[in-house]
Amino acid sequence: MQQPGPPPPGGPSTSSRQQNKVFVGGLSWETTDEKLATYFGNFGEVTEAFVSFDRNTGRPRGFGFVCFADPAVVDKVVAQGKHHIDRREVEAKKAVPKEETPAPAAPPGDAAAQKTRKIFVGGLAASVDDAALRAYFERFGGVEDAVVICRPRGAGPAAPAGARARAAAAAAAAVRGR
Repeated sequence: MQQPGPPPPGGPSTSSRQQNKVFVGGLSWETTDEKLATYFGNFGEVTEAFVSFDRNTGRPRGFGFVCFADPAVVDKVVAQGKHHIDRREVEAKKAVPKEETPAPAAPPGDAAAQKTRKIFVGGLAASVDDAALRAYFERFGGVEDAVVICRPRGAGPAAPAGARARAAAAAAAAVRGR
């Protein structure tokens, strides 16, 4: 198994490597490059396998990539559907290059907003339901999902302080229509 990196001179091109690559999502934090290569080696010759890590924390990000010598193996792996590695059900899909992945719509120059797809809104009144939450946020664009989670009083995360608390209260008040 090769280590991740650019192909050697005269080796496979990026496009041919891409068609031999599988994205594996839902990995356990205990899954290593070696475990990934060993599991998928049962389907065909693995030329590269690696788990992606967060650069800031050094922790695994819960996904990885596997490259095979034969592109037909990719179809076999994806067609199987469910895979189990380290007691977790994982998903295998054909890898898509970053430059071909559509970015979510966000204001130009707002890198944080381009990466954020899910937000938490706290302090909602008991009368706010999923439909009201969805209707409020649809004013700003498409909404994939809106869920109001009801917890017993006194349970849940601690309330933010200062400016964050005021911002959360303002958002909750806006959703309630005040």
